[in-house]
Amino acid sequence: MGNGSETEPASAKDDLLLRLRPHLVLDGSEGVATALRAERTFLVVPTSLAHRQVTRALLERGAEGRYLSGVKVVLGPPNFVGGEETAVVRWLEGFPAVPRFRPPLSFERGWRGRPTLVQSVETLAHLGLIARFGSDWLREVGTSEEPGTRLVTLSGAVARAGVYEMPNWMGLAGLLEAAGSDPAAAALLVGGYSGSWLTPGQFPEAQISQAGLGKFNATLGAGVVHLLAPGSCAVWEAHRIVRWLAGQSAGPCGPCSHGLPALAEALGQLAQPLHASHQGVRLVKTLEHPG
Repeated sequence: MGNGSETEPASAKDDLLLRLRPHLVLDGSEGVATALRAERTFLVVPTSLAHRQVTRALLERGAEGRYLSGVKVVLGPPNFVGGEETAVVRWLEGFPAVPRFRPPLSFERGWRGRPTLVQSVETLAHLGLIARFGSDWLREVGTSEEPGTRLVTLSGAVARAGVYEMPNWMGLAGLLEAAGSDPAAAALLVGGYSGSWLTPGQFPEAQISQAGLGKFNATLGAGVVHLLAPGSCAVWEAHRIVRWLAGQSAGPCGPCSHGLPALAEALGQLAQPLHASHQGVRLVKTLEHPG
């Protein structure tokens, strides 16, 4: 199964990939399905436009006599936790998209009790590229430990927000410079709503690789980078994010259903005096709860 549900609010990379390069994702899906002798192949997409583009690509492949039959394209769940692997499997089974308790893992018992491999559509696209050009080609960029590239959704205090493809050796400072970042930015959110904040002093040293961000106890996660505008209060924005996440809880466990609201309240109390001096400054719409 290709997971392109992309329920991270600040991410747009999977949608763009599926709309502009659907055949690349389908190439990777074909390779995985063939290797596993899969009975069924699902491709979960985040938007109606992506659904149309992937469906059109499947029709084109059928007209060309190319393999990959039995693929079902499904519009993914709208809720934040619905993008989690087991939640997507439940969604495909016709149930609410909430995570299952584990074990078993999906590759042990997933869709309708059958072993199910779940991969991100970005990973499938990389597999499609490896099938075309080989592993040596992939290793021409990136690092020896993390070859290849990553898709990054950049938003915030930049002149050119959007989705960027970056080699894994590239620093965040290079990305921000290419996007026309505001030199007086307050902070950088890396990894999305469950990510980490970096200070301006850390920007020049941070690389997008796992090892590079690990030095700052951060990870690229969903491939989201948001530059906080000058004068913004990072504590207040953290409060707003946690408050939103509290409303997205699946509800089966105490730390999530009770802990997140309590944490949001505590952050709000901590940030209120700071926010009073930053009135009118807000995250750009791409980082707010849609709608």
